[in-house]
Amino acid sequence: MNIRALVVDDEPLARSRLRRLLGDQSVMVVAEGENGQQAIDLVNRYDVDIVFLDINMPFKDGLQAALEIVREHAQPPAIVFCTAYGEYAIEAFKVHAAAYLLKPVNPEDLQLALRKASALTQLQIRNLLHSEANQGPTTLSIKHAGFIENHPIDDLLYFRAEQKQVVARINDGKELVVAQSLKSLEAEYGKYCIRIHRNLLVNKSRMLRLFRDREGQTNLALKGCEQSFAVSRRNLADVKRCFET
Repeated sequence: MNIRALVVDDEPLARSRLRRLLGDQSVMVVAEGENGQQAIDLVNRYDVDIVFLDINMPFKDGLQAALEIVREHAQPPAIVFCTAYGEYAIEAFKVHAAAYLLKPVNPEDLQLALRKASALTQLQIRNLLHSEANQGPTTLSIKHAGFIENHPIDDLLYFRAEQKQVVARINDGKELVVAQSLKSLEAEYGKYCIRIHRNLLVNKSRMLRLFRDREGQTNLALKGCEQSFAVSRRNLADVKRCFET
């Protein structure tokens, strides 16, 4: 087939097995990596047709890596995910994966994936990205303890900056320390979140009502949250407009 590929997986045995299966299909594996950031670096370094990506990897997961690869390259390689988990399939195809393979990879499924990847033209990928460029992310990818946790945007209550770190509060009561600044989170999730105070971003879909406390301070109540939050005078007008739309 004269296909050049990258294999990125944090498990050496998984990389070795996939490399052997690809060799049986006459696919040349030009390089290997063990996390999402290495996948991005390798795509920048090598001219390849397909990137085979695991999803759950440290530092940067396969979904994030795939999104960056496809967005940042005029002619991106096709993406094929190889993972032990089936629950990421929907998210995988949101980043326009050519195929989604479950481990242990079946040779027949791999052959079909190679055909799909070869048929997926770069023009199709670019057109799909252009049509979704302004939609923003629909999944919250939280960098936590060296790994990525994915949650639906609707599950987020707020991001709060406290004691030189940022905490994300999720609907189930879980609080996660996020390896991003509040400013970068506001830029990434600004379609879904609004700043109500210098140290707090809340999910717009969770906003319930505004009220004044005994001291005259305007507070915001959130759906699914027992706590209410002070709204700064600087941000009050934006919060009120959010209720009007």
